[in-house]
Amino acid sequence: LNKDQLWNPNERPLADVFLVFYRDENANGSLEVWESIPIHQARTGPDGEFTLHNLPAGGYIVQEVDPPRYLSSTPNMASIYIDAGVTGIVYFGDLPEHYNYIPIFTRP
Repeated sequence: LNKDQLWNPNERPLADVFLVFYRDENANGSLEVWESIPIHQARTGPDGEFTLHNLPAGGYIVQEVDPPRYLSSTPNMASIYIDAGVTGIVYFGDLPEHYNYIPIFTRP
């Protein structure tokens, strides 16, 4: 919730977030027109996590769809390269839409 684009232990994960997965055929981290057909869709579990099993090694792009009443604090697309037998991790940040910062100024 602090907009630093890092997951911190005091930030609770979100359940039931919709994710779309694409194969990044050329592993360049960008979603090309010919790669725009989703290979899988999922929702995060109660712990905010999701798992895809038996993916072939290669590049992937994960797209997060903002949950209702939430705004992104990170980009909604992330690229990741997965090696065989390796677990990949992608973090997305979201804030409740009513969450605002009030700047505090002090005068000398």
